Amino acid sequence: ETTIVTSIANVSKNRKNKKKKKQKKAEEFKSDKTKIFHHKTKKTYGLPDFILSLSVNDVMKLPFWTDCIQKTGKVVYIFERNHPRVAGGKLKLTADRNVNYALFSPNDSKIPRMLIDMKQCPPDFFVHPEHYSQTLFLAKLEDWSETSMFPKGTLLKSLGNVGQIEAESEIILIENQIDDSEHDAKSCQQFTNLLNVNNEFEIPQKERDTRRSFEADCVFTIDPSTARDLDDALSVTELTDKAHNGRTLYEVGVHIADVSYFLLSGSDCDLIARQRTTSVYLVQKVIPMLPRILCEKLCSLNPGEAKLTFSVIWKMDCEGNIYEERVERTIIKSCVKLSYELAQDMIDNPEKQWSQDSLPTIYGNWNPSVISNRVNILMAIARHLRKRRFDSGALNIDAAKLSFVLDPESGLPIGFTPESRRESNFLVEELMLAANMAVAHKVYEAFPNLAFLRRHAPPDAKLLREFQEFCENTNLRVDVSTPEKLKSTVSKLVSESNMHSKVISYYFLRSLTMAVYFCSGMCASKEIFQHYALNVPLYTHFTSPIRRYADVIVHRLLAASLNYTEELKEDERDLHRLAKRCNDNKMAAANASEQSSKLFTNLYLKQVGSVIEIGVVSQVLDHAFDVMLPKFGQMSRVFIETLDLKSFQYRSQGKLHQLELIWNNVDESESLQIIRAFSTVSVRITVSENDIWKWNVTLLPNKQEEAH
Repeated sequence: ETTIVTSIANVSKNRKNKKKKKQKKAEEFKSDKTKIFHHKTKKTYGLPDFILSLSVNDVMKLPFWTDCIQKTGKVVYIFERNHPRVAGGKLKLTADRNVNYALFSPNDSKIPRMLIDMKQCPPDFFVHPEHYSQTLFLAKLEDWSETSMFPKGTLLKSLGNVGQIEAESEIILIENQIDDSEHDAKSCQQFTNLLNVNNEFEIPQKERDTRRSFEADCVFTIDPSTARDLDDALSVTELTDKAHNGRTLYEVGVHIADVSYFLLSGSDCDLIARQRTTSVYLVQKVIPMLPRILCEKLCSLNPGEAKLTFSVIWKMDCEGNIYEERVERTIIKSCVKLSYELAQDMIDNPEKQWSQDSLPTIYGNWNPSVISNRVNILMAIARHLRKRRFDSGALNIDAAKLSFVLDPESGLPIGFTPESRRESNFLVEELMLAANMAVAHKVYEAFPNLAFLRRHAPPDAKLLREFQEFCENTNLRVDVSTPEKLKSTVSKLVSESNMHSKVISYYFLRSLTMAVYFCSGMCASKEIFQHYALNVPLYTHFTSPIRRYADVIVHRLLAASLNYTEELKEDERDLHRLAKRCNDNKMAAANASEQSSKLFTNLYLKQVGSVIEIGVVSQVLDHAFDVMLPKFGQMSRVFIETLDLKSFQYRSQGKLHQLELIWNNVDESESLQIIRAFSTVSVRITVSENDIWKWNVTLLPNKQEEAH
């Protein structure tokens, strides 16, 4: 803040009516570089009085005034109503105990509190409101008159008690506008009719005549052990011909379920999928975009079953150098379903002799050793692809995710662990990325104005400045002069496997915008097609059509480019609107998944009472500090006033800040605790007794390591 304070001080001293007393304070502040703020003073956020007394006009004289002043505007027209105005929350009496209306307090802070007619409330609510203090209700905002402090709403129904999984999950889905209804039997009948008496789908001869068959090849899937909708499979075969440099060549295939063959454009099921646009993953259940007969039967690449697919096929050497690339309509028959854990075991033990019993059922004339060998060939190729991608400027940052163990009877969480990403995950990831890039070029080349692509803009300028300030305040050097140098610097900082890298990742991810779908014909310049995180000029989603509608559109474009189907009926504007819906629904699905994970985390914490976790201090304020909890991937604030302290001092020297805490009831030699950026601390986490969504985070004394 030195530059800001100096600039503001210069403006202040130029004011003609500046009082001598304030001038004196300014000079004292500038000369005293180590300013101590005692805990008895009022909150000043580390700023002297003369700065706090500046007018808006004073601040507007600064070149960076737009960062200091909140811009305001006026709503003149409602173009589209996107929010259903429905929310979950609690009922309570109004402050004046109004006999005609109760007050509804939504869980969602974006929804205002609303008045509910007492006639809609439970009969004994006015007499015994405490009986309903832990009951969740669903209400809809109906009207808000200009003369009323609160809008009026309608009470729709009672959901259950606070902390009940189904009640809380229903609120999550409603607030994110997610349709969790089952697909009706009528719309699914067309798919049921495709099955024979053995409940199997027989591929028509016409498709066999026009598709390349991989049924005799060693094709396999690698997915989570619990996955039931398998939409991608892999294959690799050594070729007899060699590269010009004598290297062995391989035919590598990525095979994706051909959902568009079954999901006809404009059908009832297609219209529902077009509205949902994505499957939603909660901790305890999945809300599929498509009917289960499609997800788990007709389209899923189950082992031992012939399936229709689109395939991206490369001729590669062992270092991932591509000599030939093509996209074809194909038929595959997976020989085995591998889990990520089993594939990783093969990667870790390439020489191991696998028995037939050590793998799931294997179909066809394949044995475990052959499958293990193919996995390791693909892993070797993927390592080179991954290294080349990061060397060329792609970002390598992963957000923390939790995996829960649920009680089979109650459904409550009995444990959780941070999800670990193995090399087997990277194997699949690299090949899927390569397939997506290949298809992006294919559809853009065929339909330059209708290509359904995905782009990622560089970091937002304001958020990037905030990230830069965070780095400066924590004594980290980050080069933000160009996007390439920024990515290089950040990648080096987060590549280390320590808790500090988690803090850096968290703040950098906050500066990034969301990747979005778009129609190529609605963009003025090809320059904005760029995907910043992947550092590629063209990208799309092709590899998950069972759970993403964007991929279905790309499959239809791909089919048309191969002259298999007619061109899409949609024009550029139709695809532009669809892209917006896909973006909105993807964000809603991500929010719902995150909220579900937080709900189950808090339910677990409430059951065990409290947990003690190691955290890393990310930011120090004059009366509080922020702690990153890497295990949870969350940031929490610890307030000094909640701690059992004799005293504390806040010290600020340049851009470096620290708190000096003196603990009560602690041995004198251990009573002093210093909190600064990247200090490692121990905290106790509990869940609020009255709010399942609120954490209480308390610092434990002298359980820290010195910051680096």
